[in-house]
Amino acid sequence: MSSCTDKEITNSKELPEDVHSLELMLENDQLEVNQKMALYYELSKKYRTDDIELADNYIDKLISLSEQANSKYFQARGHYMKGMLSRQMGFYQQGVNHYIISSDLFSELNNNLWKADALNNIGDVFYNIQGYDLALPYFQKASLIYENEKDWNNLSLVCSNIATCNNKLNKEEEANSYFKKAIDAQSKMDEPSGIILSKIYRELANMSHDLENYTQSISYYEKALSFPGITTDQEHLLFVNTANALNLKGDFEESENWLKKAKQLENRVDNNHKLLRLNVEGELYQLQKQHSKAIAIFNEAVNATNKEVYNEYLINTLDLISKSQRAMAKESAKLSINDIFRIEDIRRHQEKLKAEVIDQLDYKKLQVLLDTEIQNHYKDVKQSEIDKERSTIIKIASACIAIFFFTMLGTTLYIRSKKVTYENKIRRVNDLLNS
Repeated sequence: MSSCTDKEITNSKELPEDVHSLELMLENDQLEVNQKMALYYELSKKYRTDDIELADNYIDKLISLSEQANSKYFQARGHYMKGMLSRQMGFYQQGVNHYIISSDLFSELNNNLWKADALNNIGDVFYNIQGYDLALPYFQKASLIYENEKDWNNLSLVCSNIATCNNKLNKEEEANSYFKKAIDAQSKMDEPSGIILSKIYRELANMSHDLENYTQSISYYEKALSFPGITTDQEHLLFVNTANALNLKGDFEESENWLKKAKQLENRVDNNHKLLRLNVEGELYQLQKQHSKAIAIFNEAVNATNKEVYNEYLINTLDLISKSQRAMAKESAKLSINDIFRIEDIRRHQEKLKAEVIDQLDYKKLQVLLDTEIQNHYKDVKQSEIDKERSTIIKIASACIAIFFFTMLGTTLYIRSKKVTYENKIRRVNDLLNS
């Protein structure tokens, strides 16, 4: 939702719709270079959802051929798509680099809206990994272009993101100002977008939630639900968000009604939506001190999740399970030692995965901080002072990241062995429950 949509290129209008026909056209040895590049781009878009590796292969061919043909038009679009694919595959640093290159090329082509999209997508990378301070400059640059070009829909979307960044940085006044600007931009359209207006009001609700004004947040969630044309993903998320706010208000019966609505949509949403709903449902019982029932629901969430990929929702699930386990221990309730160890094993693995992600993203952040404008592959930029400064900061940052990495692992590692004595098991269980 936070990225602007990929725009069609003019060449696509002359191409067939289906993949098979596009691939057959590639077999024609008489194809002109421009036609071949257009085919590579279109096939990459077609395969982006179903076969990302094949999509990546086609876009690499496009970038290579466009450089040989000296076609800035296709170089720009190739790097833009490569940025999207890289981010989708989790190669964040690579994705940002390709967006930067495409932004420079779009600038040379005087294609302002594409440049704004590239800048917006750089900001979106940071937005989604909670690097709000780093996202802001890119969103703000994009917003200026969208406003100048009177692209009210994308202006509205990026202003909503700027507002959310400011909210997360505890700048409530700036957040409210940009939320208002986002809504005003929609009012300038002949047909305002229900999808984007719903997103804006959900973010307003989230801000009220952060301020513990749950009544206001519920009102905004209901407003977000009222817009026509919203997606199933949006609807499900709003049902769960509303239930969560009701939990914190202590209105458990009403919360349960909203969770039932969310559950009815779960054959049409991805697994993370289901995981979020299970977390809120488990917390519904946890807040009522029904810890056994809460743990059963949390375990359903754990079992439904790919534990080999870092997942912030899963980390939250594990924290909630530990909270109920500690509560049960204080009440001298029966607990399974193996269940406690299993949860801690999963937590340990998730924290290791998180450390790897942090390592990659911190390096990427560093790169952006060092004035990414110099990363222009089409100019011989010789700035020895900047290079020297970059090297120094990278060394310092690498040392800091390494210290953070080993500190995180050090705090989570524990000894597990089949030969451990009964007494050590009891001591470890008590440590976990009393932590």
